[in-house]
Formats: sequence, C-alpha cells, structure tokens
Amino acid sequence: MNERQATPRILVMEDSIALAMLLNEVLTRMGYAVAVATRVADGLDIARSELLAAAVLDINIAGERVYAVAAELARRDIPFLFASGYEVVDPAFSSCEILRKPYSIKHLVKSLGRMIPAPLAPAPITHREPDALILASEADPC
Repeated sequence: MNERQATPRILVMEDSIALAMLLNEVLTRMGYAVAVATRVADGLDIARSELLAAAVLDINIAGERVYAVAAELARRDIPFLFASGYEVVDPAFSSCEILRKPYSIKHLVKSLGRMIPAPLAPAPITHREPDALILASEADPC
C-alpha cells in the first residue's frame, strides 16, 4: 500500500454487531485504528475516502455482497482478506485470502501480518488471550 500512517487503520466489515465489536476491541488493543462498517454502503464510503492500511471483509453483509468494496480497495492498492463462512463467488476475487469462520484471533493476526506490518506502538494487552478464541457470527450458517 502506498498510503501509510503511524497507526495503521483497518476497515472491518461485519454485520454481526457482537463480532464487529469484538474485532474492534481486539484490533484496537493490538495497536490498530479500526473503522467498522455494518452496511455495504458505509464500507464503500470508508474504502473510497479514508486512509486505510488493510481491510477484513465479511462477504455477506445483511444479504448484500461486499465485492464493490473489495474492488475499490483493490483499485486503491489496499490489501484485504475475506473473513466469512461463504465461498468467494465473484471470479475477480478467487485468488483472495479467505479466513473461514469460525476462526481464531491467532489466525486473524497471522493473516493481517502477511498483509501489513504490525502497528508501531501496540497497546498493552493486560491479560493473555486464549489461543482458541473463536470468532464467528451467530447468524453465519457455516
């Protein structure tokens, strides 16, 4: 990505409010700034206008696919991954990484680490995170 900042900002698109809040908390404690979108239109606005380091996109947001957001991120050369129980249907994104739900924080961190460097000044984590903490939406059928 050509646009960098001191605190990397990550777009999280997730329609499960509980999961979005958990991802926001985890990523913030890791030292990232987080922009959460629970609607495709909001995610597209953020993808078009904000300085982002990366994005984590649920493929299905309230019945709507996020491919327009993914296309905008790709156009801006912003790395992203899909985090979903769904397969990528659009052939334009068949080579993109998919973090399958349910997934662990460990796998999320590893995937983000392949896309962007760790934050410069991560926030201290005051308790040990369980390695097996699973992130999954209750509404996700998979």
